[in-house]
Amino acid sequence: MKNVFVTVNYDNVSETKKYIESFINSKPTDIDILYVVDNSPEKNQCRELEISLNLSNVKFLYPMENLGYMAAGSYAYDFHFNVYGLDFEYFCLMNNDIVFDTNDFSLKLLSLKLEGVMLISPSVFDENKDLNPYIINRKTSVYMHIWSFILSQYIFFKTTHMFISFFKRMLSGRVQKKSVISRSEHEYIYGTHGSVFILNNNFFKSGGSIRKLPFLYGEEIYISEQVRKLDGKCLYVPELQFSHVGSATLGKQYSLFKYKCIKNAHKFLCEEFYR
Repeated sequence: MKNVFVTVNYDNVSETKKYIESFINSKPTDIDILYVVDNSPEKNQCRELEISLNLSNVKFLYPMENLGYMAAGSYAYDFHFNVYGLDFEYFCLMNNDIVFDTNDFSLKLLSLKLEGVMLISPSVFDENKDLNPYIINRKTSVYMHIWSFILSQYIFFKTTHMFISFFKRMLSGRVQKKSVISRSEHEYIYGTHGSVFILNNNFFKSGGSIRKLPFLYGEEIYISEQVRKLDGKCLYVPELQFSHVGSATLGKQYSLFKYKCIKNAHKFLCEEFYR
């Protein structure tokens, strides 16, 4: 069986090129395929990249509008399904600022025998720290409603975020830094970091979807809640390793645009899973 990989470009073709090169260097199998979904309003740069690379296992897709992250993944999934059906073992949706750190990644992924696991959480290193396990336990309704209140006003949200960031910096300054911070054993968790989603085909066969989420953000809970409802499992697998540049498209600061995206996504998640 093959693995399907998807990444999303938005006015950042240099990062997308690096991602494709990293994908090729990870030694995918001869039947693996990578879809690059170009959300950019101007398609010429991505078309030029497609022509210059001329790779048989890399397919560029050009939707008419900016679909956002998860919907772009759905666009690629629909394209693949309509042509090939569910002929893959894993569907891997990733940011374009991801680097493959595991040689023969695809073969190692296919070699895993994981009963009941629908979602794999790999090691994703950002500034020498593994972002996973990202969410160990499900968020409570109280937690979600508190964040609904925080998100009610942009100024309130931004102030809260600044306070949390300051607290984290103070806390990290008291912890002895290590060259790499990671766990070493498999662990069942609630959800993975959204920069890399590795979904088993049973997720889709059981009725899972990546179609409904609003434009950006909330992907981790959106996928994890479906895995939970489908009686699937999410497993942290640290030997599968990536590096993450960190929001190469949107940046790390919370603009008004990002606030609105987060607010809309949070509202959707509350209505869909926390009634």
